[in-house]
This record gives sequence, C-alpha cells and structure tokens, in this order.
Amino acid sequence: MNPTQNPSGARFTAFALRNAVPMNLLFILLVVAGAVLVRHMPVDVYPDVSLDEATIDTLWLGASAEDVERLVTDRIEDKIQDIRGVAAIVSDSKPDASLIRVKFRHSLSDMELDAALRQLRAAVEQVVDLPEDAEKPIVRKISVGEVFFLLWVAVADSGGVGEEV
Repeated sequence: MNPTQNPSGARFTAFALRNAVPMNLLFILLVVAGAVLVRHMPVDVYPDVSLDEATIDTLWLGASAEDVERLVTDRIEDKIQDIRGVAAIVSDSKPDASLIRVKFRHSLSDMELDAALRQLRAAVEQVVDLPEDAEKPIVRKISVGEVFFLLWVAVADSGGVGEEV
C-alpha cells in the first residue's frame, strides 16, 4: 500500500509500532498523570444537582380524593399556571393529600429558575381559599440529594442465597 493512500489512523499505528519505547513512555506518563489527577478530584456522595422541578404538597386529613381535587388541587393549579418558565404541571389528588409536580423548562438559567421558584412560592401563598382544616401547602425544589434516598433498595438480613428461613 502506498503511504499516500494510507489513512491517518494506519499512519499513527505504523509510527507507534516503529517507535515502541517512546509510545510506552507516553502510556506510562498518561497513566501516572491520570492517577494524580483522580486523587485531586473532588467527590461528593450526594451532589446537589437541580432537576428543574418543584413539588407542592398539601395535606387535608379526612378528605376524599374528589374533594381534594376540587377544593385544593384545582385552586392551586389555577394560581400557578401562568408562571414564566413552567414546562408542565402534573397533579395527583388522593384521599388526604394533593401532590403537584411543577416541571420547569431546561433552558432556564440558574437565576431564571430561582426567580420562577420564587414566583411559584408567591403564587401558592396567594391561595387563601383552601378549606380550613387543610394544611398549608409546602413548596419544595427537587434536587438529586433529596431524591437519591428513593433509589436505595431495602434488603432483609434473612432469606439470602443458601439460607433457610
């Protein structure tokens, strides 16, 4: 094969095979540099990564799902639907609880996301016509540090492989 027809990857391979000692030294240098850099990298077990979402939880003990939907969830949704930066609102009304998840656009900067969260909290504070025995709505920003614990798997100490229960 003519060197002018040789692809660039094949030329590098041919060079590496002809010059084994410099290539081995380069390899060792890269491994040592990688080991040094890895030791200096900060590691966080529970990094605080924003998921661009917030939840609004409202408890109303003793209420049916229909009442929670009509008297709590719908009223909160009416107040928060016009907030800038909201991509979607997903709600779930259950007996005793209203759970609303607000998803923000991923294109929002950190400052815009913080502003949207402040607007969300302010809008929820403006909902004053909730039933008397319903608790005050709780607005929370969701981050990986909060959700991470949901990913743990519970394992019992008994009943493992080879054990008699």
